[in-house]
Amino acid sequence: MIIKPLTLEHQPLLSPAWRDLCVTYDLRFAEYSFANAFLFRKKYAYQFVECSTPCLQGRWQNNDCFVIPSVPPKQIKFKLSELLPGCTCCFFPLPDAWVEECQKMNMSLISCRADTDYLFRKSKLQTLQGRELSSRRNLLNQLERKYSLESKEIKEENIQEAFKLLERWQSQKEDSKETTDYYSCLEALTYISQLHLFGRIAYADGQAFGFTLGELLTPKTALLHFTKALTSIKGATPFLYRDFALSLPDSVQWINLEQDLGIPALRQAKNAYNPDLLLTKWKAS
Repeated sequence: MIIKPLTLEHQPLLSPAWRDLCVTYDLRFAEYSFANAFLFRKKYAYQFVECSTPCLQGRWQNNDCFVIPSVPPKQIKFKLSELLPGCTCCFFPLPDAWVEECQKMNMSLISCRADTDYLFRKSKLQTLQGRELSSRRNLLNQLERKYSLESKEIKEENIQEAFKLLERWQSQKEDSKETTDYYSCLEALTYISQLHLFGRIAYADGQAFGFTLGELLTPKTALLHFTKALTSIKGATPFLYRDFALSLPDSVQWINLEQDLGIPALRQAKNAYNPDLLLTKWKAS
């Protein structure tokens, strides 16, 4: 068993295994994205574990460790105690469908609301229909009346606009670059092709005001990793969500806006779009 800090060199070893796992077991968790792991490798001290069932080892802020597997628990060829002796550790994230299997293996299971992923039907974000989304629709309608709006796919010829928008977005924040996801988003733009990400830039009266960056986890599920907008443009977020949803392939049914990390403002913002599913992530040890 060889353990090394996660780098782009590990992409061909982890990415296909995770994709097969997600397709086979209909997993929709953001953690099974190599791009997500690479972009937040410093935050979680990710290390690639090379073995017959390769996996990713990470560490939370409380110093507890976790392992993101590439196969269901019953197929894993090592014990957590062998990988991380003397450390509190668990397999994470595991779906509801694996709970019974883990219990039969005498594993204890817990979950945390802050880890829960927010899933939306693509059609919901494409139309923003329904009474629950009337306030989001109103914001969008006001935006459309005030400006001439358009969007473009992020490509080599316009990606510098996204870099500039990221700088302007950060300048709006009271928090430092080290405490926002600025550096992760910067790397996402820098390695957009290598990480198989795609995105769009939105314009109001010809001026860029926001962008999105995401990927396809499976043919059925898209992950929206980053949504950045200028606070001066009221209604930017519903426009960006709708625009992202409208750009997706027909095969996509779900959009994952990922977790709220227990941050009240993030939870409120995600709940404002009335999620169709809240995906519980189990920890098994």
